[in-house]
Amino acid sequence: TLLQGQTFHWAANKNVKNNFSIIDKIIDAQGNLLYQLEIQPNSLFDQTMATQISTILRGVVQYGTGRRANRKVTIKPDSKNNKIAYKYPVSGKTGTTNRYTNATFVGYLPKNNSQQSQLQLGNAYTIATYVGRDDNQPMIQTNGKIKIAGSSGALPIWIGTANSIIKSQKFHQNL
Repeated sequence: TLLQGQTFHWAANKNVKNNFSIIDKIIDAQGNLLYQLEIQPNSLFDQTMATQISTILRGVVQYGTGRRANRKVTIKPDSKNNKIAYKYPVSGKTGTTNRYTNATFVGYLPKNNSQQSQLQLGNAYTIATYVGRDDNQPMIQTNGKIKIAGSSGALPIWIGTANSIIKSQKFHQNL
């Protein structure tokens, strides 16, 4: 899931490959910096390939197994009485193993470019969600009817995270 997240992050951010890490810095109890991530940008694939990947991932959310994100990731105008919610453009891909032992959804949402008042891919959040059992047993109920897949297990968590990011960043102020 982390490697998939890296690849999607590169596609969403104009093919700029940075050091992808969950640790940006380490500071000791006295406030001394022990480690700082050094970003070294370079290209993973050409711009055409990055655009094609983004188009495919957008299609998964619009027409495929990730379409719940297309309906549920929304932004609301900055008004307490306004009940209107607008769809927020997201891209991503569901994943489910053959035996339903784990499920993922990895995707991204563009950030707002406040100078141009528009959303753009070159400035995107990448979110990866994973659902699975510690014992690696299939996520299937005993009757065999309910199976946890990427769209039913990982995607709802991803949607909640994406909506929290959108709300906390107040993207709607520049739309």
